[in-house]
Amino acid sequence: MRRDPKQTRSQAKVAEILTAAQRVLIDRGVENFTTNHVASEAGCNISTIYRYFPEKHEILHQLYHMWLADEVALNLAAVAEAKHPIDPATFVAELFRRHLETHDEDAHALAVELTKAHFLSKEIRAIEGRHEVGVVEAVLAHLPQMTSYSFTAEQVIYVFRLALSLLVMINTAEPEDRAALSDMAIGTLEQTVRGFYTQG
Repeated sequence: MRRDPKQTRSQAKVAEILTAAQRVLIDRGVENFTTNHVASEAGCNISTIYRYFPEKHEILHQLYHMWLADEVALNLAAVAEAKHPIDPATFVAELFRRHLETHDEDAHALAVELTKAHFLSKEIRAIEGRHEVGVVEAVLAHLPQMTSYSFTAEQVIYVFRLALSLLVMINTAEPEDRAALSDMAIGTLEQTVRGFYTQG
């Protein structure tokens, strides 16, 4: 963002812009995402958009940050609710199921478009890379308090990337195919994590 808004009114305007931008991204796709469309959806002048976002890529970056923040919040809520000790394989499978349960049609569409943006933007790939590092560090730091099982950083990264790949597959599938694919993906994650138990 061009500047971090401090006043309540400015913060509300940025929130309006980002809500409109999300709608444009879902409706038009990343290929047809423009600041003019965002301004029209937000009901404001294009100069208002540029006051906070110098170009459309900055809006996409902020949407990606928001998407990741929502995922982190869901993960933290699941950790807080978990009864210790956990079975890591079951926990990962149920966490993935919880993510899928929060996805309505708009969420599936948003995930698809942000995934496209990920492939098109090295800046978004850098955001994702930093996010992955944070997730791995957090998992490795908290696991000893949650379970007696131990995992390497490489194993945690593998499961993280596998979950993202499976999520993309489900998000891009036809709606009528998602339930079956979700069940298979959940089973794949559980079996993968459980397989690490016997390797340690």
